[in-house]
Amino acid sequence: MNGLSIDFKSELSKFTFSEWHNSDIYNKFNEIEEYPLTVIQAKVGSGKRSSLLHYFQKEGIERVSWYLIDNKTNLHSFWIDFINAIKVDNNFIKRKKKLLAELSKNNLDIKVFIQKLSNAFVDCLADDIFVVFDYLDLLNNNKVIIESLNLFVEWIPDNIHLVFITRKVINWPKVSIGIIKDKVQVIEEDNFALDQKQLDKLLIREYNLSLSPSDLKEFYLKTEGWLLAVDLLAKNLKAKKNLDLIIEDRDVFKIIFDYFEEELFGEFAADNPLLVEFLIKTSILNELDLKICNLMLGISNSQELLERLNSECSFVKEISEGRYKYNNILRNFLKLKAKDLYDYEALEKEARNAYAELDDIQGIFYHTSNFNKQEFFDLIVENSDYLIEKESELLRNLFKNKVSKDILLKNPYLFLVKGCLNFNNLKIKKAMCNYQYGLDIFREEQDIEGIIKALQKMIKLLIFTNSNKSIAYMKDLNKYKTFFSQADRQQYKKFNILIKVITSDLIEVEEEALDIDVESNVLQEIKAHISFIRGDLNKIELYLDQDNRRKIIDYHFYNTIVFSALINILKGNMYKLQNYILNGFIKGNIFVDKFGDFYLIQSFLLAPFIKIDLKKMYMELLKENNENLFVGNSFHRFHSLMYLIVWELFNGDIKLAISSSKEGLEHARKRNDLFFISIFKYYTAISYYFNGNIDKAERLLIDIRDEFSELNNNLFLCRPLAWLSLINYKKGNNDLFKDTARELFKICRRKKFDFLFLQKNFTLTADPNLFLPILLKAKAAGIEVEYINKLFSKMNIGEIDHAPGYVIKIEALGEFKVYRGNEEIKEQEWKRKKAKELLKIFLLNYGKLLSRELICTELWPDKDEDKVKLNFSVTLSSLNKVLEPNRKRGELPFFIRKDGNLYGISNTFSTLYDVSFFEELIDKAKESKAEAIRINYYKQAINLYQDDFLNEDQDNLKIIKERKRLKRLYLEICHQVMEYEYKKENYGISITIANKILALNSLYESAYLYKMKSYKQLGLISLAIEVYEECKDNLLNSLSIKPNSEIEEYYKLMK
Repeated sequence: MNGLSIDFKSELSKFTFSEWHNSDIYNKFNEIEEYPLTVIQAKVGSGKRSSLLHYFQKEGIERVSWYLIDNKTNLHSFWIDFINAIKVDNNFIKRKKKLLAELSKNNLDIKVFIQKLSNAFVDCLADDIFVVFDYLDLLNNNKVIIESLNLFVEWIPDNIHLVFITRKVINWPKVSIGIIKDKVQVIEEDNFALDQKQLDKLLIREYNLSLSPSDLKEFYLKTEGWLLAVDLLAKNLKAKKNLDLIIEDRDVFKIIFDYFEEELFGEFAADNPLLVEFLIKTSILNELDLKICNLMLGISNSQELLERLNSECSFVKEISEGRYKYNNILRNFLKLKAKDLYDYEALEKEARNAYAELDDIQGIFYHTSNFNKQEFFDLIVENSDYLIEKESELLRNLFKNKVSKDILLKNPYLFLVKGCLNFNNLKIKKAMCNYQYGLDIFREEQDIEGIIKALQKMIKLLIFTNSNKSIAYMKDLNKYKTFFSQADRQQYKKFNILIKVITSDLIEVEEEALDIDVESNVLQEIKAHISFIRGDLNKIELYLDQDNRRKIIDYHFYNTIVFSALINILKGNMYKLQNYILNGFIKGNIFVDKFGDFYLIQSFLLAPFIKIDLKKMYMELLKENNENLFVGNSFHRFHSLMYLIVWELFNGDIKLAISSSKEGLEHARKRNDLFFISIFKYYTAISYYFNGNIDKAERLLIDIRDEFSELNNNLFLCRPLAWLSLINYKKGNNDLFKDTARELFKICRRKKFDFLFLQKNFTLTADPNLFLPILLKAKAAGIEVEYINKLFSKMNIGEIDHAPGYVIKIEALGEFKVYRGNEEIKEQEWKRKKAKELLKIFLLNYGKLLSRELICTELWPDKDEDKVKLNFSVTLSSLNKVLEPNRKRGELPFFIRKDGNLYGISNTFSTLYDVSFFEELIDKAKESKAEAIRINYYKQAINLYQDDFLNEDQDNLKIIKERKRLKRLYLEICHQVMEYEYKKENYGISITIANKILALNSLYESAYLYKMKSYKQLGLISLAIEVYEECKDNLLNSLSIKPNSEIEEYYKLMK
C-alpha cells in the first residue's frame, strides 16, 4: 500500500478480514480525520496496532506515515527518524533534506526547528495526511522529547492528523487540555474488546462458522475476544479440528507465541529478568495470589510486579483484591517455557509448599495430584469434609476422570468420599450405593472404624430423605456401640432424636436435643420441623431466615430445604413460589436444580387457568424423582402423593384420589408417622365428600379433628373444621355448624389464616368460593362478624345476600367458553343470543360498571327507548339465570353487580377471566429484572393464548380492536421467548414458538430467521433452506419484497 511505511517485528499485522470489521472501533477510527490528534491507549495485546492498520487498508487510505519509536532515542535522533518516516509526498521529500541538515547542527533551537517543520508541511502538503507515532509510552521519562512533541501538536496544520499509540495513559498538559476542549479524541482499551455478539457475526461472515450459543461462549472464553486468537482458532475449527485440541497445539499458536516472545520478553520485560522469571514460574499456578507468589519465589514484591502486569498488559487480569489470572493462551505459552527452562515437578512442589504454609487445602491438592497418587488419595480422605463444603471442582474431576474401581477397592474410604459428593449433589441412590460398597469392604476387612463411619453416613442420608429405613440401620449401628468414640456416642443420640422428628414423635424432642447439646443449626432444623408439624408457618420462616447454610450435606432433613417452597404452596402464593424457584435456578441452588420443575408444576396448579397437561408432566417427574433420588417412604414421596390427590379432587378422577389417599395412608402407617397418617386420612375424607359419600367423610373428619388437636396443629385443624362446617351447613345441622364454625373462625382470626378463604391454596381448597356460604351463614349467626367482614372487604365482592359456592371461569382467548366451577355451560343453556353478547360487553370492560344506556346502545342501536329497557331487563335476567341456575327468587345476582343504573362484572374474586390473567402474567414478567423469571411468565401467557380473542366474532369493531391489541402483545412475548430459547440451545422450543408466531402472522421475518438458525444447529440444513424458501415466497407474494439482509446472509452461510 503506497505511502504506508511500517515494519512490525511480529507477524500480527499480517491477518486481515475481508467481510467483517469491529463496528465500534471503526466508528472511532472514522473520526480520526475530524481531530488534529487521536490518542489510542491500550495495553499490550489489545489489538490496537493491527486494528488501525486494518482500518487504513480496508478504507484504502494511503497517505499514512507510521513512526515506530525506539526506546534508546534522543531528541535529535527522534526527529531525524520521524522525518525519514514521512514518505507521503515528493515535494516534502525534497524539503526534508534541508530539515535534516538543520537537525545535524548541535546548537539548533528545537522551537525554531518545530516551526520550520510545521511550515514545510503547510507548504508541501495540500491533502490530508495521517501520521502515527507508535510505542509512545517509551518516551514517558524523556521530558525533552515530550516538550518538543507538545509544540508539534500545538503548531501542526489542520491537514495533518496525528495518532499516538501507547500502552500507558498519557498525562501531558496539552493532551489533557485538548480532551477538555474536544480537540483530542481518546480511544481506550474497552473499545477494542470483542463481545460475544460481535464474535458471532465475525465467525459467520468471515469463516462461515455458525456456533451454538454454548460453543460460542466456550470459544469466547478460550480467546477472550483477542482477534488474532480468534483468527487462528476459527481457521482450525473450520478444518474440523477439536477446540480443546487446538488450544493444546503448539504449532497452531506459533504466531502468537512468537508475539509473546517479542512483546513480553523482547520489549515489555527485556530490562527486568526478575519479571521474566516471575511470569514463567507463576504460570503453573491456577490463580496468582500475592502471598503464594511471594512464598513460592522467595520474594516480597509480587504485588508490585502484578500491578505492573495488570496496568500495562492486557493478558493479566485482576479477579479480586490480591488475586490475578493470566490469559489462557498466555498461560499455555508460559507453561511451555517453564517446562523448557525449569524442573516442572520441582516447581509444582514449591507451589505446594507455599500453599501448605498458608493451610490452603485447594492449592495443596491442585499441586499434589500431578505427582504422588497415594499421598493425594490420603489427603482426599483426610480433607473430604472441607473439599465437599467448598464444592471442590478438583474433587468432582477426580471421580469423573481419574479414580478407577481398582483404586477405590484399595482405598475404600474413597467410596465414602464419593458418596458424600453424590449426596451433596442430591444423587441419593448413587450415594447410598457408594456407602454400601464401602461398608461391604469394611465388613470383609473387619475395619470397625470404617463400618461405623459407613453406617453413620447411610443413616444421615436416610434421615435426610425421611426414610423409615433409617430405623433398621440404627439397629445395625447399635451392634458396634462398645467401639464408639465420644463423638460417635453423641452422633448416635442425635440420630435418635432426628428419627423421632421424622416420625412426628414430638414429645420432649426439643428438650432431648438441648440435653445432648446438639449444634445450633440442628436445633434450628428440629424447631422448623416441629413448627411444620404444628402448622406454624411463620415460625418456620423465622428459623429459615436464621439459617445461613448453603450446602446440601449440611442439612439433616430434605424437608428443611423445601420448606420455603412448601410454605408458598400451602398459602397459595403462586408468584412468590415461582420467583423463589426461578431465582434458585439463576443462583445455581442445587435443590432447585433437582426439584425446581417439580415444584414449578405445583405453582401452576395454583393458577386460575391451566392449559397444559400438568398431570402428565407431574407423573413423569414424580417417577423420575422416586427412582433416582429417594429411598423408602420419604417426605418427598408423601408430598408427591398429596399433590396428585389435590389435582384429582379438583380437576380429575375422584376414584383415583381415593385410591391415592389410601396408598399414602398405608405408607404413613408403615413408618408410624402420626402426622402423615392424619394428612392422608384427611384426603381420604375429602375424596369421599366429592364422591358423594358425605356421612363417611364426616366420620373421618371428626377423627382427624381430634388428631390434629393432639398434634397442636392449628393450621391443619382448620381443614376438618372448615369441611365439617360445610357439611353441617348443607345438612342443616345448625347447632353443630355453629360449634365448628365458631372454633374455625376463632383460630383463623387469632393465627391470621386469612389466606384459607382469600385465594386458591393447597391447605384447604382450589376454589375459595366453595366456602363463601359458610362465611355468610356464620356472619348471620353472629360468629366472628368483624373478622368475616374483614375477609369480605379483602375479597371486594360488595354486598351479597347469598353465595352459590363456585367460581365462574370465562375463556375468550380462542373459543368462547364459560364454566360454573369445573362444569362448562353448554350452548343450549344460552336461551338468548343477546345474553351471551351482553356478557362479552362486560368482558370488554372487565372489572368496571357500565351504564344501562351505553349497554343498550351496543346491543340494540336501532330500537326505541321503551322497548330497549324491556329487552335489557329480559336479557340481563337470562344471563343471570345461566350463571346462577339455582338462585332463589328474591336473592340478588351474585356475579353481575348492579349499582343504581350501572352494571358489570366487578366481582373479580368469583369471576375469573383468561384475558385478565394473560395481562397479569405479562405485567409480572415486566416487573422482573431477571430474564429467566420474565420468560417463565411469558411462557405461561403463551400457553394461555389458545387463539385470537373471541375469534368467532368477526364483525364487532370493539372486539376486533381488542383482538388486535392482544395479538400484538402475544407476538411480542413470543419473540422474546423464541430468542431466549435459541440462546439457551433449546432449538426445538424455539422452533415451536416460531411456528406459533407464523400461524398468526406469516410475514414475521424474525420467526423465519430463528427457525432457520435452529434447524441449522440441529443439523437439519434442508429444513432450514425450506424455511428460507417459504419466507421468500410469502414476502414476495404478499408485499413484493425480499427477505431482510440478515436472513439473506444466513441463507448464504447454509448453502
